[in-house]
Amino acid sequence: MSSTHPSGVSERSHYVLGETLKPLLTNVMGSAIEIFDTIGTPGGGPPPHTHAWEEIYVVLSGEMDVLVD
Repeated sequence: MSSTHPSGVSERSHYVLGETLKPLLTNVMGSAIEIFDTIGTPGGGPPPHTHAWEEIYVVLSGEMDVLVD
């Protein structure tokens, strides 16, 4: 599965820890932020972790648990 940015940069979907992540906007495309369309299964996703940047989630269907420390 792949998507193509108007600039012609092609990005492929990735399957990571039970989730499919499709890049919609990335640093490679020249953006300061990154946006991914993510589809996951119950119980999937990464274990608790941290980043040096902030994450924002928009849930369109279903539920999502987030641990905030």
